[in-house]
Amino acid sequence: MERQQPPITLDEAVLLAIAEGYSSISAIASRLNVDRNAVMESISRLHARGLIRVEESGFFIFRSKKLVLTERGFQEVARVKEKLGRWIESLGSERDAVLRDLAADYGFLLPVLYLLGFMALTDLYSGLDQPVDEGGGEEPGFDDFDADVDVA
Repeated sequence: MERQQPPITLDEAVLLAIAEGYSSISAIASRLNVDRNAVMESISRLHARGLIRVEESGFFIFRSKKLVLTERGFQEVARVKEKLGRWIESLGSERDAVLRDLAADYGFLLPVLYLLGFMALTDLYSGLDQPVDEGGGEEPGFDDFDADVDVA
């Protein structure tokens, strides 16, 4: 199998995360499993292209900023979602192998596919085509809970 390239760039992944409601650098970096500097660089490029803007709200010490899409940003999100859907369909029976290979180098890909509903949560945690443990273990007992938690 030849070396695959991801169907989207990190910039497009960040744009999709913003569209799904992740509005801070930390939230996006955490969700996409990439470092904050990469997200900040991506946000800078998206802002320069007019796809996102920073929205401020509140006053004085309660002031907050969040990233939001512009009208052009919404159009771009629709295009990227359509492109991702076509790509997933084109993988056919090679889907699991291709995703596993790409996930090794492009950590943001699997979280985006899950976020948009192209993958099940079990795919992320089960090594894609590995069987998922359906339980069968013991129920957590009282000793399994954190002692500092108020259980009343």
